[in-house]
Amino acid sequence: MATMKLNQGLDSKTFLSGLNEICHCVRESQPDDYTLSLLNGLEEANQRLFDSMHVGEPRPNVQQESRLFNDAIVAAYRFIDSFCYMPDVDVKASAHALKKLFNSFGKSIVRMDVGSKMSVAEVLLDRLARPEMAAHVAKLPMLQERISGIRDALDTLCDKQLEVDRVASGMVKPEPLVVLKREAAERLDVLVAYLQVMATKAPEAYGKCHAVVTQVIRRLNATYTGGAPKASGKKAGDDDETEEPLKVPIGA
Repeated sequence: MATMKLNQGLDSKTFLSGLNEICHCVRESQPDDYTLSLLNGLEEANQRLFDSMHVGEPRPNVQQESRLFNDAIVAAYRFIDSFCYMPDVDVKASAHALKKLFNSFGKSIVRMDVGSKMSVAEVLLDRLARPEMAAHVAKLPMLQERISGIRDALDTLCDKQLEVDRVASGMVKPEPLVVLKREAAERLDVLVAYLQVMATKAPEAYGKCHAVVTQVIRRLNATYTGGAPKASGKKAGDDDETEEPLKVPIGA
């Protein structure tokens, strides 16, 4: 009878979830010392896979917060721009002055890298708070609320970037997920093969555990769709996200 194998083509999150379920099942069965040694090896490989999958988690968070910050900047800029066409001469002059400030950094803020974006935003908010610019802000109803939204988005973005920096400062380059999945799958194969043999020799002690483990593997394998890797060149099972550039320019 062939040993049931967990498909390595499963996406990493599903693969990891399956290993967690199997490890829990085997440990709950109160295994003998040899089974326990096999289980410990599988759990160690499983933990390395988990660590490698999650070591880069803060970076997508930074990318998301960067998008939200961009949204706040764009919303404020468009709000200011709408007042450039008001009949009130003073309001129109204030709108033009504020618009000029937003465009005074040589490059659209939303197109800057995160580090430059945070530095420039601090300068922008500082200048907006100065008396000469605060007077212009006061002439545009509800603009102060939008500026507060920029500050809140910037604070969150800075917190997320600090989290990334802390992780990066002590991070060892993670092993490729495909390699870690292969190692975990090989350890799982040995464990399942042993449970299969023992389920035949001592069905009362090992039969239920072996049946549950094989059922978990069968269920997870049934979810595999056999999708090909993306054209980007990533291997199947390597989960990653990249930030697409915001396509809303500010200023002419």
